Amino acid sequence: MRIPYGLALGRMNNWTATYQGKTSHLIAQANTAPDVTNGVIFFTTNSAATTIEDFKLTTPHGSAYNVAGLFEGKVIKIFFKDANTTISGTQIFLASSSNTAFSTNSWLGLIYHNSGWYETERSIQNNAAVSRSIAVGATNEAITVTAADRLILLAGTSPTPTITGISGGYIGQQIILIAGSGGCSPILANTLGNIYMSGTASFRMAGISSAANISSVIATKISASYWTVSIPAYALV
Repeated sequence: MRIPYGLALGRMNNWTATYQGKTSHLIAQANTAPDVTNGVIFFTTNSAATTIEDFKLTTPHGSAYNVAGLFEGKVIKIFFKDANTTISGTQIFLASSSNTAFSTNSWLGLIYHNSGWYETERSIQNNAAVSRSIAVGATNEAITVTAADRLILLAGTSPTPTITGISGGYIGQQIILIAGSGGCSPILANTLGNIYMSGTASFRMAGISSAANISSVIATKISASYWTVSIPAYALV
């Protein structure tokens, strides 16, 4: 019997060298279809790029008969102890098909329904790329972001580069965009690409020329294709 201190998803003394020293539910290296019949929480430690395409289930008698019915509603959590694992398969349905890679110490929750695995929750690591710069040029261009991005500094020497779109990221992700140094005052083009703002005007961000002259906006990915941008009520083109 477990000590009643709260919910425990793994086996008692697992990963504890002082006691059993076991590593139960550790997914084997490069395993693209691990068996998750027994247990709730599983761990990856892939040393090379590995794509998990399915999570297998086995009936007590070892056949594939009525797997969908027997395991309906089964819940698993995958804990990533590496940054080399991608989750992508025809029977795995994530909240965002473009966000399938996971960073070290992140986790993913799935529920089994009608022969498929559906995402219920995940952790988003924000320490890998909290802040970084993206160089923007003078012509119309789209910037690319990652699932780890939280703050993007738009840097460049052109006075008014035009940003027409944002690619990457996941649905629901919010990113702060800040106009960079070097006289760069980017223009966010409304509806020219996949960026949408209230009204019809595009938005010019004030470049950083002093501590008091910083313009920032919040971009939110609202679907697989589109981002919305929340802008302050000034500096419209």
